[in-house]
Amino acid sequence: MQIIRETATHIQKWDSESKRVVMERKEEMAEKKPAQNKATTKSKVADK
Repeated sequence: MQIIRETATHIQKWDSESKRVVMERKEEMAEKKPAQNKATTKSKVADK
């Protein structure tokens, strides 16, 4: 059970970290190319 708990904690940390990075990327893309922002968000969702 200990291993499962550690893995779950690791996944949660990784998940929150990756969400933060995706949000930063979205903000950068919005600043550079507002018109193409929708296309980039769809491709990021498809990659997961």
